[in-house]
Amino acid sequence: MHVSDGFLEAPVIAATAVISIGILSVVAKKTPATELSSPMAGASAAFVIAAQMVNFPVASAVSGHIIGGVLVAILLGWRVSVLVMTAVLVIQAMLFQDGGVAALGANILNLGIVGPGLGYLVFLGIQGRAARAGERSWTCRDSIAAFLGGWTASIVAALLVAVELWLSGQAELKSIMLLMLSVHALIGLAEGGATVLIARFFTRYQQQCADCSQVPRGNYY
Repeated sequence: MHVSDGFLEAPVIAATAVISIGILSVVAKKTPATELSSPMAGASAAFVIAAQMVNFPVASAVSGHIIGGVLVAILLGWRVSVLVMTAVLVIQAMLFQDGGVAALGANILNLGIVGPGLGYLVFLGIQGRAARAGERSWTCRDSIAAFLGGWTASIVAALLVAVELWLSGQAELKSIMLLMLSVHALIGLAEGGATVLIARFFTRYQQQCADCSQVPRGNYY
């Protein structure tokens, strides 16, 4: 659901850029460099780039796709997920023209910060504990939490895009919200399913390789 250049008004672009830069600054200061240099961070970024290449047209300015932010947060923690998603979105805007450069602040806010952040809170709330990946078996409760977390991220990000387009005078609020939410309620099913399957796989892999220095344990905070 990347927003392209030319569809957001200057005040919306400025506001989302300021908010995103502020949050990124705090997150970057609080995240150790060792967490970003882990093989899992690179693998997560590669997966998100590949997953987001599959786009579903929603409106003239917007496309829908799997986000992947909740998955990264489950494996590595929310702060690392913000930085990984930001790197992915910058690469996509600069190299693949997927999302506008001027709209990068909005896309980072929607797809890298707020959407995955609230989805991750849903995951933690249902899971009921912030255990480290690899320290226990993946349970049915974890699967439900991951699915609903991924679905929530898709819905929240779609809602933010709708509001931003409305504030920019691109559509009536009711019509754009109905369009975005109806489409992303379905896309969210794929998001939730992918989050469960891949998080479950990597968590089990981490558990099996807990003593292997090449596979870092996820950090839940």
